[in-house]
Amino acid sequence: MRRRIAWLALSLLALLALGAAGVLGWRWIQHERAEREARQAVYFYIRLTERYSAPEVWGILPYASPRALTQTYSLLTGIAPPPEMVEAHAELIEGYKIIFGGQKLLLQGHADGVVRAEAEFMEAWGLARVREHYRLIREYREKHPP
Repeated sequence: MRRRIAWLALSLLALLALGAAGVLGWRWIQHERAEREARQAVYFYIRLTERYSAPEVWGILPYASPRALTQTYSLLTGIAPPPEMVEAHAELIEGYKIIFGGQKLLLQGHADGVVRAEAEFMEAWGLARVREHYRLIREYREKHPP
């Protein structure tokens, strides 16, 4: 009788341990799945926005038309970045907004050299924000390969 009770207790403990291991395993699988989905969301965001901050754009951006800048800005504001890329996305949007402001000043044709210098500085600063976005997404890629 004692032997049966011991085996029964041992069986119950084994079942309890297996159940706990299953729950922990399930949580681990869910965690891995969530990480993979988050990484996929970031890479999807990078695919959407990388062309707007790529080095090929850096030379063209100061000469882009205000209409193109406005359209790009409105397109970028419509993109919801994943939590890991909120800072980078803010840099990109700010860059396009500042470049547009600089171009607006240049196109108004002020004869004042101070206003022209301010406009050129705004374009350079906006371009620096766009480059920062590119640096941040490149840094993310290096730390988190696909």
